[in-house]
Amino acid sequence: MLNKRLEAIAAYLKQVGKDLARGDSTEHTHRPALQQLVQQLHKGIVCVNEPKGSTAAGHPDMKVLLGETPLGFIVARAAGDVREHRGAGLVRRLLYRPFDLRWTWYSGVTRGFIGTPSLPRMFHLLTGSNVALITTRQTQDQWDAFVANGLCGHTACAAYDINCTLPLYVYPEVSRPGEQQRLEDTEGSHWPAGKDGRRPNLSPKFVEEMEQKLGLKFVPEQPEAVSRKPSAVSAFGPEDVFNYIYAVFHSPIYRKRHAEFLKIDFPRVPLTSDKKLFWKLVALGRELVALHLLESPTVNDYATKYPKKGSDTVEQVRYVEPDSEAVSRKPSAVGGRVFINDDQYFEGVKPEWFEFHIGGYQVLQKWLKDRKGRKLSNDDITHYQRVVVAIKETIRLRSEIDKAITKWPMT
Repeated sequence: MLNKRLEAIAAYLKQVGKDLARGDSTEHTHRPALQQLVQQLHKGIVCVNEPKGSTAAGHPDMKVLLGETPLGFIVARAAGDVREHRGAGLVRRLLYRPFDLRWTWYSGVTRGFIGTPSLPRMFHLLTGSNVALITTRQTQDQWDAFVANGLCGHTACAAYDINCTLPLYVYPEVSRPGEQQRLEDTEGSHWPAGKDGRRPNLSPKFVEEMEQKLGLKFVPEQPEAVSRKPSAVSAFGPEDVFNYIYAVFHSPIYRKRHAEFLKIDFPRVPLTSDKKLFWKLVALGRELVALHLLESPTVNDYATKYPKKGSDTVEQVRYVEPDSEAVSRKPSAVGGRVFINDDQYFEGVKPEWFEFHIGGYQVLQKWLKDRKGRKLSNDDITHYQRVVVAIKETIRLRSEIDKAITKWPMT
């Protein structure tokens, strides 16, 4: 068997050598030889070139099966991508799921280390200061909206549907030669260049309607937040628009009123002519954005404890509700326990916090389940406690948003 495998590898290398000698070979030239090699390495192996469909990493070059059982995928350019850009400082943070930040290697090369890197969009989040709204056009999950300020995965908000990443600012060009970003294809082409050449990714028609409604002037570069009293402010900027939209999208009443529509198309933004309400929603949206990016100092005011020493290994995630007698004595101060194994737990987690969903994910459960079998570091434990605070405050702020909007439809 070993000799046959070695013979197969030798035949593959010989064929690749012949193809290279012609001087006109491409990646696709070598596919048939690679396909034949993989199928000869083990009885029953089937290698499908250019398989239909996609994976979490994008579109693979080949799909490997044993009979009808998928074994894995081959992305032929991944190794070459890493070799070509070795030492380029391309290890970056990625928003994998809500509040779940991970590390990846990102060159932006299509069908390289990451199959579908979406560089034309992700570039704007890597080049300078920026935020992006993450939402869906159609969804099977609970509709939702989240925020990112860097790379984000294609299911960062919704589990079963492709997420749309909508950056607030667009930057003028990609840093690598020959990959110029065509600003004329974006909304940003209508605005003058600001800091680092960036432009708001906002429709002029939409902005004009906001100006008319509010009686305020839009400025393409965010003004300094000296005062937010309605009577003292004569202009609003891109980040004010973003924060206003983010607040409206997190209104429980808005979500309930538009529940069916939100499943089948992009969310619509209702506008108000009430300056006081506008600035109130801007402030609430700003708080939400800071919480969801874990940049708010509030997240360091922990609402939970991690009281017991142990292995810190996530074995089985389960939630134990607070004792009913303790709740009756002091209902506002008692939470349940989120166990990570038989002995260790996070204490003080209220049921509504543990049940809280963003899109298709039950955040506090999902984050731990994705780390099953892994030992939590001190940073992991701290991060989880910060996420609990962010969820607690999100629930409070959503209630504040509904209190602020006293009339629907908004006028």
